[in-house]
Amino acid sequence: SEMCIRDSDRTVKISKDAEAEQDFIINKLMKRLGNAEKERDMLMKSAQIEEENIQKNLKMKLKEASREKIKLQVQLENEQEYITHKLSKQLRDAISEKNALQNMMEMEHKATEELKAKILEEEKQLKQVLQKKLQQLQSEKLIAETSSQTEYEMIINKMTTTLEKLVSAKK
Repeated sequence: SEMCIRDSDRTVKISKDAEAEQDFIINKLMKRLGNAEKERDMLMKSAQIEEENIQKNLKMKLKEASREKIKLQVQLENEQEYITHKLSKQLRDAISEKNALQNMMEMEHKATEELKAKILEEEKQLKQVLQKKLQQLQSEKLIAETSSQTEYEMIINKMTTTLEKLVSAKK
């Protein structure tokens, strides 16, 4: 019986020791679990802050890119408008210059045609004058033939000189 009591005491002691060790391990694991939860919470909070910072930076970059895009669009529109106005002005100037040259050519053509007509008319008049003069000279020649030979030669010389002057004047 004493042995039974000893065995019983030993069993109780072992049981208490096992229970104490079990409590120690449980406490240790609970402490580790608490530390792990704190670390997890810290990491989650840190990740959340990092995510917020990244989103904030992305929003700022997006706003900046949007402002830059708008600025470039305005600049592009201004350049397109400038080029359009410049090309329109050049086109108007070219058309105006073309019309002026065309008018000038038409006026020169008209003046040339008028000058040709005037020259033809003057040639016609000059031929008529020369015809009359020739007829007059021929009449005078007939009269001169009836007169003396000297008078005849004088008239011929006069006619030749007059004719040469008229021909020279025409040229």
